[in-house]
Amino acid sequence: IYRPHPAEGKTTYENFFSNRSRIIVASEGGVHDWLPLVDTVIHHDCTTAIEAMINRKRPICYKRCFDRWQAASLPGEVSECFDTLGGLADAIAEPKELTDAEWRSKEAIARPFVANLDFSAAELIAKRIAELGAKWVGQKDLVEERQRWQKNRNLRERAKDPLRALLQTRDGA
Repeated sequence: IYRPHPAEGKTTYENFFSNRSRIIVASEGGVHDWLPLVDTVIHHDCTTAIEAMINRKRPICYKRCFDRWQAASLPGEVSECFDTLGGLADAIAEPKELTDAEWRSKEAIARPFVANLDFSAAELIAKRIAELGAKWVGQKDLVEERQRWQKNRNLRERAKDPLRALLQTRDGA
């Protein structure tokens, strides 16, 4: 499966791979739709490598032309990297099963950047929202601010009525 970056069109790739029956060019769906179907993800400095690693799919980075000043470091750090087509071809031809220790090593690299490797982000977000809500409930200044805002809104609405009447009279309505 060749999945172009979402910002790219797939026509060029469909034309290029048209005589290769084992390559499917697909841009439909997200990476999460495709990861269960593959063993390896080949990229050039793409966050998909991080998602692949989290899902224990082998990330390989092909860096023939690579500018370390413009590239994100993490996708390469969790990947096996090659700068020649020969090295890339060899890696593809001889699939490598990573050990649990190798996966844990990659996860350790990503852990400072990807907080939810060990827990559900949804649970953390819900907990934080609940904490903030509890903090804000009953705060006098927020209650007063809301009342002040409502009063000003009511004043603005009442002020519109005479202005509307004046404009209607002026416009002959």
